[in-house]
Amino acid sequence: MFYEIARHARRAAIAAAVFGVVSLTYADADAAKGYVKEAVELIGSNDLDSAASKLELAEAELDGVDAAAKAPIEASIKEAKARITAAKSAADKPKYLRKLDRALREAEGAIGNLVIWAGAEREFNDVVNDEAAKAVIPDEIAAAQKKFATFKKLNAKKSAAAKAEQLEQRVKYVEDEWKEYKPAFEGDSPNAKDRAIERMGDHLKRANEELSELDASEEPIKSLKARVDVVAADFSKIALADKVKEQVETLNRKVELYKDDWDGWDKETTGPTWKDFRSQSTGAMGRLLMPKTAELISRFGDLLENLKESEDYQLVASAPEVQAVIDKVKKSRETAVEKVTKAASAIVDEAEKAGVNDDDGAFGRLKDAVRLTLGDDSEPAKALIARMEKKIADHEAATTGAEEAKNKLITDLRAKAEEVWPKLYEGMPYETEIDLPNQVGKPIGFLADNLMGYRFKPGDYYFATTLGGVPVAAKIDPALKKQIDETEKAIGRSLGDDDGDGKWDCIAIVTDKKVKLLAKRQAEASGTVDGQQVTATIDYAEPVDAVVIEIIAAKCGPFAGVKDRGVLKTDGTVGK
Repeated sequence: MFYEIARHARRAAIAAAVFGVVSLTYADADAAKGYVKEAVELIGSNDLDSAASKLELAEAELDGVDAAAKAPIEASIKEAKARITAAKSAADKPKYLRKLDRALREAEGAIGNLVIWAGAEREFNDVVNDEAAKAVIPDEIAAAQKKFATFKKLNAKKSAAAKAEQLEQRVKYVEDEWKEYKPAFEGDSPNAKDRAIERMGDHLKRANEELSELDASEEPIKSLKARVDVVAADFSKIALADKVKEQVETLNRKVELYKDDWDGWDKETTGPTWKDFRSQSTGAMGRLLMPKTAELISRFGDLLENLKESEDYQLVASAPEVQAVIDKVKKSRETAVEKVTKAASAIVDEAEKAGVNDDDGAFGRLKDAVRLTLGDDSEPAKALIARMEKKIADHEAATTGAEEAKNKLITDLRAKAEEVWPKLYEGMPYETEIDLPNQVGKPIGFLADNLMGYRFKPGDYYFATTLGGVPVAAKIDPALKKQIDETEKAIGRSLGDDDGDGKWDCIAIVTDKKVKLLAKRQAEASGTVDGQQVTATIDYAEPVDAVVIEIIAAKCGPFAGVKDRGVLKTDGTVGK
């Protein structure tokens, strides 16, 4: 009787709480409607900032409002926000149109001007990339970008001609300077030779830098480059013979410096399959089973990059002997990159075909492996990494969606369990005063936590607890246990593992059987180790006698069921 009274009291408290929430919900909804009305009036008087503030208050009032009551108010808020955006856009449009027109006029005026074009292009890009401008004048920006593309194409053509004219003067100057300094190497003055080397090295460097800014495959740039190469080759042969030899030795030494790390790279021919990659995480797997090849790509890449800052190298870069070493380095690296790209592409192809939920971190590990093997700045790596980032994003979206769906399922089933549970056990007799020795064969009702795995070590029983200070182990009706298993599979955890599930509400038959459970215990032990007093906590298991009960009705969180009456299924229905 006491237990039944407690049940009715609990249901009454819940009902009171629900009615209180409903009352508060409608009050909040009315307040939100009031704020929306004020916002609409402020929009009419063009006080847009104040209107936006009122809508924020309306949204705050909607927190916790019933979905059915909330929907029409949210629609009104959305409509009011659209009106604010449209009003602001109408006010801002002339300003952005003026900025866009000015940027276009300045870009048109800068066509072919080597000095001011860069600034004009930067100003135009600032306008078209402005998020606010894109929201207000998207069509005008699109039209302006087409017009600017024509300006840019014409500017490139005119600039190339202007730069070619400048380069013609630069190359002529280099040739004249070489005629002046070349005789210095026929004399005996070390100072004259050093000065000639310094000046000619500087002239050649500047000429090559300017040439690199234009397409060397087209005339007249191609002819100008050939003329500079003739001077550079003559200069290297006559003036830099010793420096060429020294640079060749330096380059060969740098190539050999880390040979132990990459030697044998050409024997690495096969990358891993997606199956192998997922199941292993060794260091070699992190480099797609091509660690030596990856090392060569990295070391040779650093070597080539550092040469851009080496004045000694730049001075003799065009010498055939130097170029031969560099060509060999580039060829080896290109071959290595091509090989790794092929292997990486194959495994990325496989990974893309895997299910988005079929991931234990392997998608991210593969992205890192591609990056580590090919390098951050490698164009093949960038493309493959982008593909893996999309796969990771798809996985995260699917995981988030699955988690949200699971949480909704738990919420819905909990509510349904609360609804159907009283009807399921209605009329069942049970005693709430626990006196197990005198209740054999009788039904008892109790609220308890499942302590199996917590206070007791897992064993042959799913449920264990203590009732009246006595350990009990519960057999569960097969139909109930089958649904418990299905529910736990659907929610991805055990019933009762979340505080929101509450305690187990059970009706069970007391049997005369007893079993041994292993109760978790702790003890402190102390002693002396190397002259130091040490205290330690020891975990151990102690066998205890437990009464066996048979659960015939139970509710916990998203589960409810009664033997021969029905169980709550994961689709929200109740059936046997």
